[in-house]
Amino acid sequence: MRAKSKGHRKTEWRAIKADVLGGLYEVSNDGQVRSWNGPGGWPRKTPLVLSLHHKGSALTVRCASNLVSYTYGVARLVLEAFVGPPPDETFIARHRDRDPENNRVENLYWGAWWSGDEWVQRSGKTVVLSGTQVADARRRSTEGERHVDIAASLGIGAHRVGAVTRAVHGLTHPDAGGPVTESPGRSLSGEDHPCALIDKPTVRLVRQWASAGFTVKAIADRLGRSVSGVRSIVKGATWRDVDPDGPVAQMSPPRAFVRARGERAGMAKLDSGRVRAIRARAARGERHSDIARDSGVTQATVRAIVTRTTWRHVVEEV
Repeated sequence: MRAKSKGHRKTEWRAIKADVLGGLYEVSNDGQVRSWNGPGGWPRKTPLVLSLHHKGSALTVRCASNLVSYTYGVARLVLEAFVGPPPDETFIARHRDRDPENNRVENLYWGAWWSGDEWVQRSGKTVVLSGTQVADARRRSTEGERHVDIAASLGIGAHRVGAVTRAVHGLTHPDAGGPVTESPGRSLSGEDHPCALIDKPTVRLVRQWASAGFTVKAIADRLGRSVSGVRSIVKGATWRDVDPDGPVAQMSPPRAFVRARGERAGMAKLDSGRVRAIRARAARGERHSDIARDSGVTQATVRAIVTRTTWRHVVEEV
C-alpha cells in the first residue's frame, strides 16, 4: 500500500539512517520509502518507490542488503531522518492524530511507550486509565487498599492488575497527581503483596483438594483462577511459607469427580491384594514375564507396579 499524503507540498527525501543499507534507501517527509538498490546489487538509474505493509496497525517496509532482508517501521524511519534519534531507547514513534497510516513528519513525535493516560503493554494491548483514576488509585493504595480491589472497582480484570500497580508506583502516568509509593520489589510475599489474588486459608484448601484427588483444572475452575497458578500452589512453587496446620477456607468442593485410582478406576484389572502379591514375588527374584503371565497383565504393567510408577498408594502389610 502507499503512504497517506495530505495537501500539496514539496516532497523531501533523505537517506535512511541504517548503516547496513549503505545509503541505497530513502524516506520522504510524507512517509514514503524508495530504493536505489537494483537487481544484483547494482544501483538504479531511477529509484523505485516501495510498497508498505501492515504489521498490526503500523506500517512497515522491507529493505534488502547483501541478500539479507530487513523490516523497519515507517514512522520510526521518518523521525530518525527528519527529527533525529529518540531521546531514550524506551521512546517509540507516536502519531498525534492516532492514525498509524498517517506518517507525515508533522504528525509524528517521539513519545514514551507509557505516554499520556494509557499504558501500552509489550503485547500491544492497552489499559486506559485517566489521570483522575490514577490519582485516586494512588491515594487508596497509600491508605492500604489492595491493588486487586482497586482494579476491580475500576473495571480492570485480575489478570491486568499490573496496570494499576505500575501507575501507583509511578512507572506510568508521570503527570497524574496523587502520592507515588515506592515499589516493594520482592520484599513482599503472600497476603502482604498488593497483587495477591488469594489468601493463606484458600491456599491450604487448594492443597487439600489436590491431595484428595481433584484435578488442577477442576480446582482452577472452582476458584476462577488460572490452571498454571493453581499448579504452582500445589507443587509449592508459590506460597511456600504457608503453614499446613492453619485455618482452612470454607468452600464447597469443585464440581468434578475425584480422580479414581487403584481398583476404583473403571478399567482396573488388579486390586490391592494382587498388587502386593506381585511385589512380593518380584522381591523373591521371580521373572517379570512369569508374574505377568500368571496375573493376566503385561510385563510393562508388572514393571510399573514393582517400581511404584503405578499403585503408589498401596503399601505392603507388616
